Amino acid sequence: MISIGNSRGIRLPKMMLKELEIESEVGLSMESEKIVIRHIDQIWINDLTIGERTSVLAETLAA
Repeated sequence: MISIGNSRGIRLPKMMLKELEIESEVGLSMESEKIVIRHIDQIWINDLTIGERTSVLAETLAA
């Protein structure tokens, strides 16, 4: 954990990010007491699958 202003951050190993093809923005959520990191594209696909337009992307980018 690292300090980022008034928040805390987690450093992810470069090799892990490369393997998962994560280059910049991700979505972050909590599910069953777990922190889940997803590709932004995967969040949009999930939203379209259930037929809802949500503000998940806007909230993620604003965080």
